[in-house]
Amino acid sequence: MKTILHLTLAIFISIQLCSCKENAQKNTDVNTNDTVPQSITKEKKENTRKTAIVNIEADISGKKFSLTEYNPETSTDVVFLNGGLQFRIHDYQNKSVLVNIYSPEMFTKLPLTITRQSLALPPKEAATSKTQSRLEILIPSRQHFQGDNKILYEGSVTLEELSTTKILINFDGKGIAHGARKKTENLFPMKGRIKLENFSIYDTRMKE
Repeated sequence: MKTILHLTLAIFISIQLCSCKENAQKNTDVNTNDTVPQSITKEKKENTRKTAIVNIEADISGKKFSLTEYNPETSTDVVFLNGGLQFRIHDYQNKSVLVNIYSPEMFTKLPLTITRQSLALPPKEAATSKTQSRLEILIPSRQHFQGDNKILYEGSVTLEELSTTKILINFDGKGIAHGARKKTENLFPMKGRIKLENFSIYDTRMKE
């Protein structure tokens, strides 16, 4: 009789211990699930880009254009390529100037004059030619038309000076509004001067 009583008591104690362990595990799971991980706040990196000094003057279809402010938030760095130079300058009034110049003699010959304008080249030639340029000026209107972009279609782009501290470009020819269908019938005089100093550089040239 005592043996049966002891056995019953042992089984009861074992059941209670298992129940306590299960409840403890549930409480642990609940506490774990209720814990919200803290968000990690990243500090903003300091803006190390230079505020370039720009002086761009142009005469487009008899109208004067000037850009002398530099917006570092929307402008690009000056990009040095193997045989190429690219940059876009924006001001705070939504005016902008885009310059792409490509030539194998980019960093070996000055002055360097390019007479092949990308927009006037056949698509295949524009995609493969190592000597060409694209110069585009955005003169925003109230309606923001596609034609607000004036692109040099024929003429010359001359790189007068090129260093890590100064770029000087002159252009002279005929331009066209972006999207114009009959290009030769819609050309207008387009000439000017671009001077850029104290700019940030992104150099992608392969070092030999």
